[in-house]
Amino acid sequence: MEHQPYFTPESRPARARKPGVARLIAAVVGGLGLLLATCGRTITRVERAAAELPVLEAVGQTLREVLGRPVTIRSDGIVAFPREVVEVVLENHDIRATTRYESRGRFGMGESHVVLGGTYRARVGFDLGRAAAEVENGALRLWLPPPRILSLETLEVGRRAESVSWWNPLEPAEMEAAYRANRAEAGHRLDKPALLKGASDRLLHRMRRGLQDLGLEVRVDFLPPPPA
Repeated sequence: MEHQPYFTPESRPARARKPGVARLIAAVVGGLGLLLATCGRTITRVERAAAELPVLEAVGQTLREVLGRPVTIRSDGIVAFPREVVEVVLENHDIRATTRYESRGRFGMGESHVVLGGTYRARVGFDLGRAAAEVENGALRLWLPPPRILSLETLEVGRRAESVSWWNPLEPAEMEAAYRANRAEAGHRLDKPALLKGASDRLLHRMRRGLQDLGLEVRVDFLPPPPA
């Protein structure tokens, strides 16, 4: 009777163990590849963030200098403006107006008049209450409300000439009306399109001058005006 050879686990042929070893090696290699790939992406993100940090800091500093207001710029490039409504003046324009106010007494008796000359300052700029900005793909994008005349400040008003009838002296209320007419004339004489364009041009110039060393493009989009 012929006996079959008997093998112990230690004496099995080498080819019986190869599949298990191959699977083990493949698992180790695959795990290392996944680990290296994951670490590579993490390192890339860290290096990119570290490289962009000085740029974001420079953009934030430029915005603070140009706008004259504190801003916060996050690591993702989003700019947070102050929450309260903040007006930024980009242009100051002085204008002079001369007006004549006339008054007649009862029954047309006693004609009086006064000539007022006034100097006013128009402040043109932006309201940051609706502004937004972000840094992305080598560009600073700004979304701003349209520029507008923020205020008309009275610098000086005086009487240039006057003739007051004894029968019809000018009352304080009439002098107030004369002043309002002079101020209104100054407002009418403002070249609003030119002033608003000047404010926009000055903002772009300041932004580009402050960021030119960084090679950032500056884009400004104006938001539609709020509904009346």
